[in-house]
Amino acid sequence: MTWDIATAKRRLGIPTDNTDKDDDIKSAMDGALAAAESYCDRRFLKQDDVQEFTPPYAATLLVRRYPLVSLTSLAPLDPQPDPAPDPIAIPQQWRMDKKHGMVFVVGMAPYIDMLAPVGSTPPPANVFMVGGRPGFILSFVGGYDPLPADLEMALWMVFDSVWGATPGWGADAGTQGGGVVKGFGIDGMRLDYDNTTGSGSVGSGKVDAWGVLPANAVGILDSYRAESAALGG
Repeated sequence: MTWDIATAKRRLGIPTDNTDKDDDIKSAMDGALAAAESYCDRRFLKQDDVQEFTPPYAATLLVRRYPLVSLTSLAPLDPQPDPAPDPIAIPQQWRMDKKHGMVFVVGMAPYIDMLAPVGSTPPPANVFMVGGRPGFILSFVGGYDPLPADLEMALWMVFDSVWGATPGWGADAGTQGGGVVKGFGIDGMRLDYDNTTGSGSVGSGKVDAWGVLPANAVGILDSYRAESAALGG
């Protein structure tokens, strides 16, 4: 499988040469991807991206689209001189943990350039990190290509939920998504839905499923959450 409209059409039983629902399918895919990425606090698909960093700076930068593929350039944040300086290349001494989306700014404490000659003055870690600078923009390439099989499966589960719960798409026009309330508990503020598109609990600690995220999808997405990656998961 791949994350594209052709695969979605096969999943929905729509002929590939029927383009009547293409815009709806694309909207449902975008919504499913956004919901999963918001839950995991990261971005999944491989593409060029930029991320802003402002003081105070840390020597370890965390990007939100990973695994990292490459670092492209650095540019200053506004306000900046007129004309604006050109982007600069990533300092050669910087290092990456590609799997976890971490950039180690070698040259800033605690990371020092171990290859620099003894007694030499190390090059600046980043000219935009010098005191008084407003911040910088890191351009990079990151994300999965292809998606891991389990992550792709979770995204299609969320897509099924979005499609099936949206009036005019999978749900009948004039209906409302969210399912039928099955139970409500005062003590734990527990609200349960009886449907196939999103059953879960509110206010009972960790959410099993929330909104359009089915429980089976959440079980997979949990291992892709940003804090899981940062902890070495």
